[in-house]
Amino acid sequence: MEIRTTVIDQVFIIQLSGKIDFESIKTFRLMCTNEWVGKKILFDFENLNFVGSSGITYLIESIETLHRMGEAKIGFCRPRSEFHRIFEVGELRDVPIFQDRHTGVKALTALNRENGEAAGTQRPPVNPIDLN
Repeated sequence: MEIRTTVIDQVFIIQLSGKIDFESIKTFRLMCTNEWVGKKILFDFENLNFVGSSGITYLIESIETLHRMGEAKIGFCRPRSEFHRIFEVGELRDVPIFQDRHTGVKALTALNRENGEAAGTQRPPVNPIDLN
């Protein structure tokens, strides 16, 4: 797996590409816990290949650790359907998913620190219950 970092408007865009392997996951995990804490992070999954449960488990655990630390503001961009399903059922289900980098950067830049919500996400709206 290749990890490329670009910074736009104080948002760190982390482009992940290729296949997940053990060596790159170690580097990724260290970056999550050492370099990206307290930052606005947009993970771009467009070019990352799903290679099975063992590789994805380490990737997701690393992002969950960063998310649990609570200081980083995280968004996902262009995940493939396999990743989308994993995000929907796990600890990362409240992380916004964006259609493209521009929308993600714009939303994370304007992120309201009080409630942690970002505009422009692909999360389905919650339908209110009609009590009438």
